[in-house]
Amino acid sequence: MPSHEALTRLNKQHGIDYAAGKAGTVLLFDCNTIHGSNGNITPNPRSNAFFVYNAWSNKVEAPFAAKAPRPAFLSARDPKGPIDIVSGKLG
Repeated sequence: MPSHEALTRLNKQHGIDYAAGKAGTVLLFDCNTIHGSNGNITPNPRSNAFFVYNAWSNKVEAPFAAKAPRPAFLSARDPKGPIDIVSGKLG
């Protein structure tokens, strides 16, 4: 977590912006973006999903320091190949 001093300096240099949307809005951003969130004050649950993408050249290998590899649901070791980026109509 950045220190209070670092946040103050970044705020002075770049300001603070916010993202808002109506119910059901999905916000995607790089996990290295400094961000914050108020507590959920509604009676409805709020969900977070975290996805990590690596370059194809950075495939998962044996752990360097951990005793065991991460479980498959966290880190696929049998990827099907790079994701093809396409554009156009869905369906």
